[in-house]
Amino acid sequence: MPPEPIFNPRSDTVFSEEVLITPEIASLLLENNAINRPIADGHVLELADQMKRGLWELNGEAIILSREGIVLDGQHRLWAVIESKKSVTMLITRGIDKDTFHTIDTGRKRSGGDVLAIHSKLSGEPIRYAQQVSAAITICLEYQRDTLKKKGRGDAKVSRADILHFYESNPGIELWVVRSKVKKDWATAYSASVAAVCYLTSKHYEMKAMDFMHGFITGENLGGRSPILALRTRLGVEKRMFKWERLALMIYAMRAFVENRELTILKPPKGEIPLIPGTEPKGKKAKPEVVNVNPEDEDTPKKPVKTSSKSGLKSLKEVFKGAGYDISDEVPAKKIVSKKLKTR
Repeated sequence: MPPEPIFNPRSDTVFSEEVLITPEIASLLLENNAINRPIADGHVLELADQMKRGLWELNGEAIILSREGIVLDGQHRLWAVIESKKSVTMLITRGIDKDTFHTIDTGRKRSGGDVLAIHSKLSGEPIRYAQQVSAAITICLEYQRDTLKKKGRGDAKVSRADILHFYESNPGIELWVVRSKVKKDWATAYSASVAAVCYLTSKHYEMKAMDFMHGFITGENLGGRSPILALRTRLGVEKRMFKWERLALMIYAMRAFVENRELTILKPPKGEIPLIPGTEPKGKKAKPEVVNVNPEDEDTPKKPVKTSSKSGLKSLKEVFKGAGYDISDEVPAKKIVSKKLKTR
């Protein structure tokens, strides 16, 4: 007698049951996957990541099989089980007529904002600006994972489960989104971005973050050399840029503001995303800040002056010589005698 199969996908009657889907069962089911759409690798990686982190939950969404055992819906979930090498419980519905395939999975996919809005109704705690809060959370997670520049890659995607988990652990981010909406201004178009940057900054520099938010959104009380004004000017003129480029400008301005540096032109390191003050993305180490010394060019770095064993006289001599003066090493530091070099 031949051994019984580990799972029989065929059925002449329609019924549903919970099944522990192992990588072996997933492989068996995918052998009958001839009429499905092409695989989206990014979506598979996103689902597999949830399974690896233990975030997968049984939610009533079924793997649908035809009478012949053909997978009509759920191929990405099955591939994710194989990719993650984890066994998860899923609802399996068998016995569906394969001619109904075109009616399956036609609903609009829920966004992160939809998930937060539903969570609000279930918990009884209202969430204001759910879509913007979701967008701000996505930016925070992408920044922390160092994936802001990896648009469209599966390992860079932020799932709806990630968004909900972050909100439950960081409910204060909603307040920063609300603050970004206090005034109707063109700058509110960047509410999610500025809310994310200010929220992460506020963990170490709360007052600076609040002042930055107010200045950016309202444009009030900004000096001529304020980095916030420089940011508003740049974003007000230059509309076409990638999200990560806009965030790089915003973070660069925030760093200057926290460090009390004046700027009129924003020139962050090309192709890089600066560190938000007080934070360090996973896998990165903080880099020393460039000190601006030339009032005509805020981004001219100052080279460190080397000291010598002679109370710094050698280094001072070099500095004064560049300005047209000379210093004798034999004269004590308190009685430096300088003379103008003869120049033509």
